[in-house]
Formats: sequence, C-alpha cells, structure tokens
Amino acid sequence: MGLAGSLLRIPDNKTTNELIEDKLQNKDWKNTLEKVILHLLMPLLGELLVLLSL
Repeated sequence: MGLAGSLLRIPDNKTTNELIEDKLQNKDWKNTLEKVILHLLMPLLGELLVLLSL
C-alpha cells in the first residue's frame, strides 16, 4: 500500500507523523534527485538547444 492509502487509514496525528517519518528517513535522496534531473530536465535542455540553433 502506498503512503497516500496508508494515511487514509490512520486514526490519529501521532501515528500519521510516525508513518511519514518512517517513509522519508534513510532514503537515497541524492540518487533520487539525480534521476529527476536526468529524466526531466535534460530533455528540456536538449529542446532548448535545438531551438537556439534555429
């Protein structure tokens, strides 16, 4: 179950905060950011370069 589905089933704020903290800690955020840059920003940069060369 994803985070959003889990949050719908949690009855109190304390448990909600504990779940979010558990899901967010110990993640490889640097690797995630690198993937975002490669998959989203690089294609846009390529299109920009094509437009500038016209």
